Amino acid sequence: MRTGTALWGEGLQLLKTHPLFGVGFGDMPEYTGLTAHNTIVVCAAELGLFGLYFWSMFLFPSLKDAVTLASDREVKEGVPIQVPKAPPYAPVAMQPAPLDKEEINRLGRIMVLSFTGFLVAGWFLSRAYVLTLFLLGGMTEALYQMALQREMVPQRMGLPKVLRYSGIMAVGLVILMWIVLRIVNLTH
Repeated sequence: MRTGTALWGEGLQLLKTHPLFGVGFGDMPEYTGLTAHNTIVVCAAELGLFGLYFWSMFLFPSLKDAVTLASDREVKEGVPIQVPKAPPYAPVAMQPAPLDKEEINRLGRIMVLSFTGFLVAGWFLSRAYVLTLFLLGGMTEALYQMALQREMVPQRMGLPKVLRYSGIMAVGLVILMWIVLRIVNLTH
């Protein structure tokens, strides 16, 4: 029986033989018999460096924005937005809630913890394409937009930087997996 790290190695071999576009979405088990149970390896093997780059282009700004929202130094007291008052007969859930610095920081920390939990689980499970990741990213960006409208956070990173850092992240993730596998192989 093959270990999880052996499947990680097979996934990296698939990336080596199919570097640009991978073996195809969901096709890793056809080549290895099983999936690698690692989000990075599965994404790289199935989608290649091209797909891993676009996956990183989603993940990097979402993580950066979540960390910014959680930071006491980055978030400042903002300008309140005038929200029309709900009628007195409206349910409590429809009453506008204040969104101050403390609340933004609290929600930002929740987003960071949620991403952390998801990515730790993704180290041992194939979760690259699971809807949960994209919902976390969407919630983070919606929260960031609300803070941006209130002038509580700095403007988002420009597209050229996102493109550059996402490429660095994609290559860095592959190198990280290679290093981890080398260390595991040395200890066996």
